Parts: sequence; structure tokens; C-alpha cells
Amino acid sequence: NGNHSPDQDPAVHPEVASVSKEVLMLRYKYLPYLYSLFHRAHMEGHSVARPLYNVFPSDIPARDVDDQFLWGTGIMIAPVLKAGLVQRNVYFPE
Repeated sequence: NGNHSPDQDPAVHPEVASVSKEVLMLRYKYLPYLYSLFHRAHMEGHSVARPLYNVFPSDIPARDVDDQFLWGTGIMIAPVLKAGLVQRNVYFPE
């Protein structure tokens, strides 16, 4: 961020700008849903991020899943947590 430093703006690198745009568009796609979840959390005490067993209390195996969660009751998040991997197994409650 000085006069003799290289540019840090992602738009300087077209490949970074392209990926950044894709990720930002995905973020904006889900913002209305997240705003609704946060409003319900504020007004009614609901949680935004929920463990699987919170939404599926009768699914006993869901109690042991500690690397997935739900946004509300509609979107499951199952991040790839190990370096070098690009996919993973996901548990779907019954």
C-alpha cells in the first residue's frame, strides 16, 4: 500500500477477478435467505447455523456428525476440511 509496492487490487489479475466475481455472486444469491434467518433469530430466538441433530433429533447418527451444519432448515453446509481434497462424503439425515 505504498508508492513502490505492487498493486493489491484483485482486478489487476483477470483470473483472480473472475473467481472473485463468481464467489461474490454466490454470496449475494444467499444474502436474502441469511437476512431472513437472522431476522427470525432476532425476533423468535431461532439459531442461524444449526447442527444436524437440532433439525433431525430422531436421527441418532446425526448426533455424531460434527463437520456439517445447516443454515436454517434449508441449506446444508459440508465444507472440505482436509488440505488437498476437493470432495468429501456427506451424511444426509433421514
